[in-house]
Amino acid sequence: MSSEIEYVEKLDVIMSKAEQYVEQYSDNPCVMVYSAYPTADDLPVDNLDEIAIEGKCIVYLGRNTGWGGEESRHWTSGVLENPTWLELCALFNDAMHSVKDLHHCFLEGVTLDGHLGESCNEGVPVYEFCTGS
Repeated sequence: MSSEIEYVEKLDVIMSKAEQYVEQYSDNPCVMVYSAYPTADDLPVDNLDEIAIEGKCIVYLGRNTGWGGEESRHWTSGVLENPTWLELCALFNDAMHSVKDLHHCFLEGVTLDGHLGESCNEGVPVYEFCTGS
């Protein structure tokens, strides 16, 4: 069984890696918190270099005037191919600055959008960021 110290140490390594990547590849200050990692033996596992979505895709984060105010805007990526979790961290960070919802700053995953899915964008599936607070 793992200790709380081991958990925090492993999580710190993952978050530091994600934050450094965001600082390098995002034009915005890092406000995102990465939490889409799996666990093994109750400890966080670094999956940042793994492909998050296989194949071509688009990711987006919808406008949220409740948390982001009237200046909140939808954010949509261009077409991506095999993005890693690290790449999604930087994109999610940019999306948060557009949507202006800094409360839901945890990137918990991505999900195929049931409304958009593959019905538009010439068959390129559209995924939505799953956020948490």
